[in-house]
Amino acid sequence: STGFLLDIDDDKSIDALTDGLLILRYLFGIRGENLSSNALPPSAERIAVRELEEYLQSLINELLKHFYFLIASTPILRATSILKPSLFA
Repeated sequence: STGFLLDIDDDKSIDALTDGLLILRYLFGIRGENLSSNALPPSAERIAVRELEEYLQSLINELLKHFYFLIASTPILRATSILKPSLFA
């Protein structure tokens, strides 16, 4: 299921107080030990900060690819986009 992509800590469940908190911290630029501090449940499989950061960055990269595809394939969005035209060449 694609929903489990949001299982950041890989504990086989999606929880706002763990996975959601990790996502928010990452989006706000929090890195290193502060990213996971008091945010991981005992059942977490992905616990190394580097693994968490890499996983979160890979999710962001995937979202951006889909976002750019949506804009590039939708004429009205492409015409009104503030993004650089070179992205759609």
